[in-house]
Amino acid sequence: MKTNKILKILKDKGLLTDVQIKEILDIQNKTGEKIISILYNQNYAPKKEILKALKEQTNIPYINLNKLEEYERVIKLYLKQENDQL
Repeated sequence: MKTNKILKILKDKGLLTDVQIKEILDIQNKTGEKIISILYNQNYAPKKEILKALKEQTNIPYINLNKLEEYERVIKLYLKQENDQL
């Protein structure tokens, strides 16, 4: 069975079985829905693990948007410190 990269990553991490992969591919073939949408909407794996697998597949870093305010605070403090030193 030929699978796409994200399904292979999740299987290699022990988060998907061959049976689940077949189900996902069947759903995709019947509905045309994207695999990532099927994984996410039907809870085949924890959402955080799906995002980590996407990061691995695409080499795009995962950013936890729940921590965005914390990142902004750190950046503002850093910039303030830089300005104070000028």
